[in-house]
Formats: sequence, C-alpha cells, structure tokens
Amino acid sequence: MKKNKTNDKYKEEDSFVYDEKVSKAGLFIKQDCELYHDEDNVPGSIVHVKRHCSKTSKEESWKVFVNNEEFLIIKGSRFTEKEREFLRGTDGMMFMINGAKSGWNSVSEFKRQLKEKI
Repeated sequence: MKKNKTNDKYKEEDSFVYDEKVSKAGLFIKQDCELYHDEDNVPGSIVHVKRHCSKTSKEESWKVFVNNEEFLIIKGSRFTEKEREFLRGTDGMMFMINGAKSGWNSVSEFKRQLKEKI
C-alpha cells in the first residue's frame, strides 16, 4: 500500500492549518507615508522633539527640530505642572510634532492649543 504524500498543512479536505514558518519576504504592503507623497512629488518635513533637562537648576525644555534644524524651543517654565507632565509623555511629544507640522511657530500657540487638549 502506498503512503499518501499530501502536504501536512491540509489535515482534511476542507481544513487548512496556517504555516507560520513561511517567509513573509514576498509580501508587499502599501502604507501611507507622510515623508513623501507620490501625487505631489514633494518630500515632507522631518520633525522631531528632544527634551532637555538641566541637572543644576531642574529646568526643562523641549527643542523642536524640522529637517534637523532647530525650529523652536519650548521652555517648561511657561507651562503648569499638569501641562509639563502631559508634554513629557508620548501623547505630548506627538502633540508637539503635530503642532510643528501644522505651522505653530510660537510657544504661546502651543500653550493655547494645549489648554484645549487638557
């Protein structure tokens, strides 16, 4: 009697078992990228924020960079403790990045927008 040489993935005719060892290198996933828009043919700005804490005076500030150039320094002394706590977190960092992308170019604009957020 011959042994059936069917693939082990198929247990029964109507059943399929997912094989996790299959390489996913051949898959192509299209994602929306805000660094470059094909339709406009214009590269987007790269925005990042660095938090700076002074060891001696316990002051903190956030430096906003656009395309690796200093765009704005947000001094922590302009904000309440609750606002500073928000800015320290992930949501606060994203708030500052999105603000820079929206064109907020002053600390007072960030403060106004933050009052609506908190």
